[in-house]
Amino acid sequence: MRFKFVGWTDKKDLQSYLISENEIDNLKVDPTQYLVNKNYKFYALFIEENVFDKATDDKYFEFTLNADGGSYTISGNPTYELSGKITLPAFHDNKPITTIGNFQNALNASYIFFMPNG
Repeated sequence: MRFKFVGWTDKKDLQSYLISENEIDNLKVDPTQYLVNKNYKFYALFIEENVFDKATDDKYFEFTLNADGGSYTISGNPTYELSGKITLPAFHDNKPITTIGNFQNALNASYIFFMPNG
């Protein structure tokens, strides 16, 4: 299970309320638009993401075109640390990723998933 921060809300009792993407705009508030004439409480608003919904952002990876010219090797980008649940993409530039290289930047990874083909 992975969660994505989507904004702030002033609704307190959302712990047991499952929020769909369509409902987010109705729940979000902009804290900068409140007048500071009393105390306000804001709550972080997260939605649950399936690790297969999308791959981890490409900035965390380096892609090397293989000698066959039709596939890629994926490695960790040493500029960024990877941690938690990581989902590797199945394709880069419309070519399959067929080899996994060095991931020294993922020492704190708890799970590594592979995107299903497609």
